[in-house]
Amino acid sequence: MKKIFKCLLVISVLVGGCSYNVTKDKYEEDKSFFERINKICSEYDEFLIITSDQEEYVGRDLKMMMDSTSFYNIEKDVNEKFATSELTEIRIKESGVSIFEGFLFGGIAGGTIGNIISNPSSPGLEKALSVLGGIGVGSLIGILVAIIDPGYTIITFEKK
Repeated sequence: MKKIFKCLLVISVLVGGCSYNVTKDKYEEDKSFFERINKICSEYDEFLIITSDQEEYVGRDLKMMMDSTSFYNIEKDVNEKFATSELTEIRIKESGVSIFEGFLFGGIAGGTIGNIISNPSSPGLEKALSVLGGIGVGSLIGILVAIIDPGYTIITFEKK
């Protein structure tokens, strides 16, 4: 029973998607926060912008300033501009990073499960094959999970 519980615990860590949250630091100036957001968004071809009206835009080329935010709206093929205070969230899909993390954490989780379910009294080669098999299967599962449900970088904006 303990082995099953340990395996389920490791699997739950494996299946949980990874996402990163970016928020304004407590003592960070607005200008430097906007510069940081502009830099993060410049590294991606596409991101989702969500406004306080729950409108969603797929865009790129974000230029965020104190009073206004502009970007290229991919769906409408036009430049958009609105007040920065209307922004609620920016979501960026992290497919490449997620696949690597899926491979890495899946391999670790799979190796751990292989070690847990192997017989403690089995010879060294048998135990090693069990762990290696777990690493291989876990890595494949981790990659598949990352492809199906990639992680996100989520930038949130506090309302004043």
